Amino acid sequence: MTKSEKLQQVRRQIEGWRGQFLARRDPPWEVSQVSKLVALLTEAREIIRKSLGEGSAYFINIPTFTTPGRGTHRQPENDEIVQCLHLIDAAVRDIQAEEQAAERTTEPVKMPAVSFVSEHTIRELKALPRTTYDFSRLVVLCRELNVTAAGEAHMATMMLLRAIMDHIPPAMGNFTTFADFAAQYPGQKSFKQQMANFNQLLRKAADGHLHCHIRRRESVPTAEEANFRTPLGELLREIVVRHTPEQN
Repeated sequence: MTKSEKLQQVRRQIEGWRGQFLARRDPPWEVSQVSKLVALLTEAREIIRKSLGEGSAYFINIPTFTTPGRGTHRQPENDEIVQCLHLIDAAVRDIQAEEQAAERTTEPVKMPAVSFVSEHTIRELKALPRTTYDFSRLVVLCRELNVTAAGEAHMATMMLLRAIMDHIPPAMGNFTTFADFAAQYPGQKSFKQQMANFNQLLRKAADGHLHCHIRRRESVPTAEEANFRTPLGELLREIVVRHTPEQN
């Protein structure tokens, strides 16, 4: 909430207390009622002080209805409350103008874009020789994956991840399914465990969102559910290592 919005909120509360004042002009207000109004006016003055400074005419001219020398508060007249509301309205306009000016001059903070598949990895895949396998479709899948992930299209991201998972097994040792590859690939134990988790978690998450009929209430995948950057990156790097020709 901006300072102008906070001040408007306090102004509405003061207007409400003014309504109570008009409803019960006689007998006089109770001490607690006067104290509540004074607290609201003090809050309004503090917002104005922080926004426009102690030298602001609004801050100076909004009274707190303190009785001089006694430290108590007197009951304000209706005209005095109306004058306070006018001062607060004017202060709101000045604060809004400053907020709008600050918004126009503040440069938005641009966060660096993080690709789902790094451009370096995509370049390495493109450079692989097409002796036994053609990796052009895999490159396109990776590029489209970056587009859907950047656009927060999490359902499409999961579909593309599943497509990649179904596409690559033959290139990893003539396997027919990703589950077979994850279980039988002669790689390091940590890599095999990561691929087994990748297979299990992605299939479970994707099946829950992609293969279901419409229901009375639905849930959609979140960015966290679709975030398989790390295992996919490891898988693609293994493909690059496996199919990069040895240097003579």
